[in-house]
Amino acid sequence: MIAAPDIQLVRREVTTVASRSPRCMVVYPLGRKSRQRIGVADKNGIMSVFSLRKAMERVAVFETPPQNRPVSCATIYEDQLFFVHGSTLEAYSRKGRRFFSFDTNVTDVIHTLFVSTPFIICCGNFMATGFREASELGFYMAPDRINAMAVFAFFSVANLEERNFDDYRCILGCNDRTIRMLRSHKSIDEIRCEAPVTSLGVSDGTRRVYYGTSAGSLGCLDIRSGDSFLSRVFSFAPDDHQAAVTALAVYDINMDEREELLVGRQDGSVQIFYVYAEEGADSGHPVCMWSGNTDESVLSMAAGFITDSRRPGVLVHSFSGRITTFTLKEEEHAAPKEMEAVDAVLECTDAQINEAREEIEGLKRSIEARTRELAAYSGVNKGDTPLLAVSSTFKTKVTLSQQKDSPALRLILEVDTPLDCVVLQSELHLHFLEKESAEVIVQEEIPRNNPLTKTIAILHPLETRNYSCSVAFWVEDGQWGLLKVTALAAPAPRTAQVKMVQLRPLPLYARVGRVDKAVTEGNASPVLSTMEVRGNFSARDMHSWIFRLLPGTPEMYQEKMSTLSYEDTFFQNPLEVKYGDGSALFTTELLQVLMVTERFIRYCASERSLEVSFSVEIHSEAVRSNLSRIVPRIAACNKGLTSFRLLEALQELQGGQQTDMVCFPKEYQRILSQADETKKEHAQAMVTRGYLQKAFVSLCSSVVDIVPKKPKMSLVTKEALAALTDCSDASEMMSRLDSLLLCDEEGEGLKSTVDEGEGG
Repeated sequence: MIAAPDIQLVRREVTTVASRSPRCMVVYPLGRKSRQRIGVADKNGIMSVFSLRKAMERVAVFETPPQNRPVSCATIYEDQLFFVHGSTLEAYSRKGRRFFSFDTNVTDVIHTLFVSTPFIICCGNFMATGFREASELGFYMAPDRINAMAVFAFFSVANLEERNFDDYRCILGCNDRTIRMLRSHKSIDEIRCEAPVTSLGVSDGTRRVYYGTSAGSLGCLDIRSGDSFLSRVFSFAPDDHQAAVTALAVYDINMDEREELLVGRQDGSVQIFYVYAEEGADSGHPVCMWSGNTDESVLSMAAGFITDSRRPGVLVHSFSGRITTFTLKEEEHAAPKEMEAVDAVLECTDAQINEAREEIEGLKRSIEARTRELAAYSGVNKGDTPLLAVSSTFKTKVTLSQQKDSPALRLILEVDTPLDCVVLQSELHLHFLEKESAEVIVQEEIPRNNPLTKTIAILHPLETRNYSCSVAFWVEDGQWGLLKVTALAAPAPRTAQVKMVQLRPLPLYARVGRVDKAVTEGNASPVLSTMEVRGNFSARDMHSWIFRLLPGTPEMYQEKMSTLSYEDTFFQNPLEVKYGDGSALFTTELLQVLMVTERFIRYCASERSLEVSFSVEIHSEAVRSNLSRIVPRIAACNKGLTSFRLLEALQELQGGQQTDMVCFPKEYQRILSQADETKKEHAQAMVTRGYLQKAFVSLCSSVVDIVPKKPKMSLVTKEALAALTDCSDASEMMSRLDSLLLCDEEGEGLKSTVDEGEGG
């Protein structure tokens, strides 16, 4: 194992701002002053620039005038501040004088900005637009949502004062698991990643591009062959589950003349990695050298000499608007004068705290007085119960994300005010899994006045994370409906906000790039089945149905995009969709996917009173191939549960002894020696077993549902299949399935159904 360099950082709270948008915090380059300035946006469109003293006292430099739109992103070029509010871009000098402003006319929400005068690149959710000062040069429309952008000039022109727009490379991290490199608004290369790309960072020294994904993985790309091709340096997926990466920065934080990778995550984790590479090797891998936490989702990260002129620090902007600094720890040996300085700083801090408390108490009294005035004015206190109408002003963000190699979905709710509880009301049955991040109380009885509701649950956040709450659950494939999320704030007056989340019929699928490789990658001879849909629908109609069927589908229909490709995050099964006016073709290996798709498209077409027909071609080896995917997983889950129960019994018999008991058989001694692995397998089995059992029964009935000419399975067969899911031997399960499926009392069995269905 590679030992990471020792590094210690000290956490200190800096300030709180009214900004809940990523990429709205900037750090100025080091100037004549010993500390670097900070620029932070406000929801009122104000950019505040200030510096910090040792006691975290803010020294204001300038503030921009308020605007009618909040700031969506900001950046620094040399010592000039550029930011966007609405579609307007403004620029301010180091002294706070506005010297440039123009309307970009970009209708998309601009979330990332790059400036290298005279060139400007604005990036929105789907479009990257280039400008030369205020003149538009062109734009690039991405096939899927753009989550992050990074821009740099390639090596050969890095030291030139005059550059062309072609000298820059724009890197886009997209939701379809693809990183695209642009030159002059044209895609010149792309590379596929293991999950949707959520954040990008560029090393100014090496021009390497670092990326983070929604699955928590990290990667690094290098630019080769005349700055026209991307090559992968490393791709790092942590052994344990990690939250999505929301911010990246590159900086030499421990002053060893080597850049480190700074990582911020959705669960508030802040990590510092150094890239280990053997001498002479082009590739490497990251090693975590420090980890901390802000208890809230990280929006932006930056680094520099911010609070101390001698020690660098990491500046973190989190979801509630709180700004935190992690500064390199000083040597413990301090001179007497330095100790006196520290005592003086502490006294100053205590005085500021007392002053702030007095100010808060005064504000509370003012609020109470104003509340009484409003109550008297509105007349609400004339009745028996005084009431006052209030509106919720806090910001709520709800995210439903998939988990790699797991059937679970994770619901994450973030607010910028302390959270009391969250109420979930779902039209589907939610099967809750681990409950470590929140206390989950499921209501057993559902009110009769709401027949669509299948699950009601209350989530109480942990004390350490009162600004966010998350829970994991799985739902059956083929079911769809709404999940109502009600967030109740803790501060008085009590207010709440309601968010609606769409649960899709195939919730584990995610869109991927490289359509030509999605179906064949990793399979020498894929066992593919197809379903063709025909009817009097348009391509736009079919796109809207696919959007409701599969997560990750682009919201906007693009005529040039007639093929979409997806991958199951649990089974890693590909799905390809080709569609146009009046026809669509679905190609996959999993038969239950075709069954769910047919049922959902029939439902969507009936809403529009459109007629559709289906033609299914099932591969002759489809059933056996599908069973070979799911049966070993079920057997492994059952074996893991059995081994864990046996381990508990053996440990109880073993008592306080630390060595293996010689009286145990070798198999039992092996279980005791591999206790950690057994516990890990048990935890995984608890997550996947319920879903696998449902998927197994669904698979066994999918073929006869797709081909309606064949009779349904008998009740006896279904009961036998359900009982078979408790078997721990995969070979025995396959053998019994061969016998069982060939001896269906009411029909010829699934095998004959597949053989006859192959021709359509």
